Amino acid sequence: DTISFKRKSIVIDKALVTISASDLIRGDFQFKNITINNASIYSEVVSDKSYDYHIKQKLNKLQNHKASISFPSWIDLKATSFRIKELKYVAKDSIFHKDFNLEFYNIRGQLKKTKSLISGSFSFEASINKLGFNTQKGSFLKSTEVSGKPKFSLDTNENVLNISEFILSIDDERFTIS
Repeated sequence: DTISFKRKSIVIDKALVTISASDLIRGDFQFKNITINNASIYSEVVSDKSYDYHIKQKLNKLQNHKASISFPSWIDLKATSFRIKELKYVAKDSIFHKDFNLEFYNIRGQLKKTKSLISGSFSFEASINKLGFNTQKGSFLKSTEVSGKPKFSLDTNENVLNISEFILSIDDERFTIS
């Protein structure tokens, strides 16, 4: 990515999908069940440009970005379930001093779309190795186990995401998120 100086990679060891026989015959593939095993997502921003340069780039991108939320056509939003086992996510940004390192052991969820509303739920179990929003001031939740089961709705016309109240477990503590 030459504008933001971002290096990205996604590696998936194994992906399993379910396709209906009628979709297969028509050649119009829409996955109804998606299972991903052993995946990693890595992103790093490295640049020799100034901090002010990157602030201007971010502001320009925000002013020009008005796209709505969309999903790929191969996901059946009438009813899709998904599961991800063992996902490692690392994102570093040396310009804005961000550093995130999370390992998800298990993510399960469902999506369903009616008109412009996508509703769903998911559960997750993860370990947060590092959560640094500004690494010059430190990071949060180092070596911390987290889990939760939120439900959500996404209005694609308004680009509004609502998450219902749920219990977030952080190590041995439980928090009500609303």
